[in-house]
Amino acid sequence: MEGKFKVGDLVVEKIRPGQKLIVSRYATNVYYCKMMEDLSRKELVFHERELLACEASGSKLPVMTVSSGESRVQENM
Repeated sequence: MEGKFKVGDLVVEKIRPGQKLIVSRYATNVYYCKMMEDLSRKELVFHERELLACEASGSKLPVMTVSSGESRVQENM
């Protein structure tokens, strides 16, 4: 089953909309997200109902890539 958000999507938590998150993976009806300002922190886990899409006002969004168990951000080309 597909989720509403895809890996690399920029989202915010409904109760803390000032905190931008990047979806790093989706599994078993939950989203694993990284905090944009500190990608070294552990992933946070959310249900779809707890998240909202974040509008980027026309700028390129970073894409989360997972390689060898590590997460990193790359700019879209």
